[in-house]
Amino acid sequence: MNYLFDFKQLKNVNLFIFCFVALLSSNSLLAQDYTSSSKKRSFIEYNLGVAYINDGFVFPGTSILWGQRFITENKFVFEYELGLAFPTIATGKIGIGVDLGPINVTAGLRPFPLNTYFQIAQSNGRRGNFLISFELSPAPLFENTLHDSYNGASFYSRGNINIGYRWNLN
Repeated sequence: MNYLFDFKQLKNVNLFIFCFVALLSSNSLLAQDYTSSSKKRSFIEYNLGVAYINDGFVFPGTSILWGQRFITENKFVFEYELGLAFPTIATGKIGIGVDLGPINVTAGLRPFPLNTYFQIAQSNGRRGNFLISFELSPAPLFENTLHDSYNGASFYSRGNINIGYRWNLN
């Protein structure tokens, strides 16, 4: 498959991460403009999943996070989360997306373990809602050009699948 940009030629992962975070941050500024007219919801989220580790090994993991989600009148979604995880100890994520009525679809970055993610969550639960997320590590894109610390930033996972539940706090 031919891509417009060949990520394997990128020599500086920090530039890639900076550009991705800058994109998310610019959209979060839009969310801040709308916070007075947006729906803000705090939540506690519990996740259970499996990670695909190097060499075909699958490892289970779990996390509990506190987060906030903003949904503007234009159905733009901005959310962030911080929490504890096993086996990585700490985790968090920041994402942007769209509210499609019964579901929210978001995409974003998990700084540690370093993954990009795509998430689908119910948006109409009174007490909470279920979600599923699919995550991919950018580290394999750079394995021929960079040293092993980028695999460590992803906690040696190539990707993972999580299911979770969010309890609304307000």
